[in-house]
Amino acid sequence: MPNATPFKIAFIGNQTIVDSVMDELHERIRRETKALFATHESVEVYVTKEGDFDLLAASAIKSAQEECPNKEHRLILVSPFEEANQGRRMEYYDGIVSLSETDARGEKAFKQETLRMAKDCQLLFVWDAGGMFDHIARCVKAAKKAGVTVSSLGGRRKRRK
Repeated sequence: MPNATPFKIAFIGNQTIVDSVMDELHERIRRETKALFATHESVEVYVTKEGDFDLLAASAIKSAQEECPNKEHRLILVSPFEEANQGRRMEYYDGIVSLSETDARGEKAFKQETLRMAKDCQLLFVWDAGGMFDHIARCVKAAKKAGVTVSSLGGRRKRRK
């Protein structure tokens, strides 16, 4: 089978998830990802490792991969730093983009990389981006400006006092 141009999706969201919605959110991400795996020959899924949401998303995506085995569907970690234990991580992720690969250092470079990730995908899934973190809001705005489809996974908005 010839290599197809991958359909790229990315997940960004709040670092913390309320326990009461974890199972429901995991299932929704698994279901959405599985549907994309079924309709596209090749899918690249980008996640970061900033907190609860990212780990939950990665777990749900791995579940979808197991249900739709296809070497063309890849889970790629976008890491804020070069991974010291890349060997272990490569057992879980199918690829890693780290700052050493982007020739930059620090939090600013990581934010630039996630902003690029949001603009370069075809579909961006967002968890609770409404007013939570300025960087997530910038990613959503840049993605929409670039013509990327943005899909909200919901979430609870925190009210500012």
